[in-house]
Amino acid sequence: MKSSEGWAADGNGTDESGFTALPGGYRYYYGNFNVKDYNCYLWSSDESGGKGRYISLGSAFGNVNNLAGYKEYGFSVRCISE
Repeated sequence: MKSSEGWAADGNGTDESGFTALPGGYRYYYGNFNVKDYNCYLWSSDESGGKGRYISLGSAFGNVNNLAGYKEYGFSVRCISE
């Protein structure tokens, strides 16, 4: 899922899926930005306990996590048409 370039710390992927996820980091609810070039956070359309669901792709280990987070955080959005 990760793009083959743009990730810090030797975290580039192979993008075998063609998704081309880029490491945009995220914006805290109070405005500061964090982990640009190291992580990709993408909102999903699901919710859990009043929180939004998102996936996280990390630079160092290539992990994909499905998590719940506060909607005030600025994560990326990927639009997919059917």
